Amino acid sequence: MKLFGGKSTKSRSKTTKNTHISEQHDNHRNTVPKHRESVQQSAQDDENVEIVRDFPWKKFITVLVVIAVLIVGVSAVLKIVVRPPEHDDPDPIDTSDLDTSPDENPDDVTGDQPEVLKSYKDGCYTMLVVGLDKGSYNTDTILVATFHAENQEITSVDVMSIPRDTASNVSRKVKKINSAYGTASGGNIDQLKLEVSYLLGFEVDNYVIIDLNAFILMVDAIGGVEFNVENRLYYTDPWQDLVIDIQPGLQVLNGQQAMGLVRFRQYAMGDIKRISVQQKFIKAVAKQMMSVNTIPKIPELAQIVFDNVKTDLSLGEITWYAKGCVGLDYENDLHTYTLPNTPEYMNGLSYTFVNEDEALELINEYFNPYEQPITELNLFKKD
Repeated sequence: MKLFGGKSTKSRSKTTKNTHISEQHDNHRNTVPKHRESVQQSAQDDENVEIVRDFPWKKFITVLVVIAVLIVGVSAVLKIVVRPPEHDDPDPIDTSDLDTSPDENPDDVTGDQPEVLKSYKDGCYTMLVVGLDKGSYNTDTILVATFHAENQEITSVDVMSIPRDTASNVSRKVKKINSAYGTASGGNIDQLKLEVSYLLGFEVDNYVIIDLNAFILMVDAIGGVEFNVENRLYYTDPWQDLVIDIQPGLQVLNGQQAMGLVRFRQYAMGDIKRISVQQKFIKAVAKQMMSVNTIPKIPELAQIVFDNVKTDLSLGEITWYAKGCVGLDYENDLHTYTLPNTPEYMNGLSYTFVNEDEALELINEYFNPYEQPITELNLFKKD
């Protein structure tokens, strides 16, 4: 169902119920002579004529005209305000205050460097979505989404999960990608965007930062999310005041339970398994959000977003994304992937190292916003 207009992806057939009523009449009591019937009909016609004559047609037509003008006017305004992000060539990230790759140290660069010209594909937009850890600036969840559109209508979305332990090619001691945002007081989104660009070969158009409180409130606002929990989940962390205790099986998770589900990492495969669970949960949330029961809750959801989410998107761009995503078939139009990697230990810490060949194939197939292929990534190379 479209909340913001447009064609619905699913057509609904209308059924007409024909109700047959059997009446038993007394022929004598219910038979009306034809001449009385015609007199009654004539009187009724005269009454209808008077109603039509007395109706304020001029005012009614005037109101209709005003409404039509307003609709046209609002539509014209929306075409100006509700729009996808502009695709002018973005200014490069200012790295003067950032922790850059050792390979990008200006002192190590000699001679004239070739300029690589890139042009954007039509209807391709990218977004970084970040979920913050409770009580810290570590990014517990890192997603990159590429939106594909035709005639400014979103047709599909590809979402890539970047494991939080992914090694980043920077000079700091702890090279995990999830520590990039916390390199400055209050959060450092430019540092995170830079390091994501090392891993993917392109800079994202926009970002959205969501804290745990917003996640919990949004799940509760839509009445919870139905989800099949595969295993018993139990974990406690007194330092974070965190208790995760969820039984297996199909159930409706409230906000607090959903937060525990997406944060739980105590699997044999650790963060890799957690990413798989998160991706399934994203689809479950999307399905729930598209429910007709969510429509009355839109104002509450909007308030939660404005109070708890940081983004560089304009209101018009947010509305364009929302309008486009509402009409998607989330079973077929939303695809999730994980950045190809190999888990290993380094300096006593668990890391995941990007498999460059596999990553490039995946990125160029589904995520690359440029007309030109991405041929190499700026990755940390383990000795």
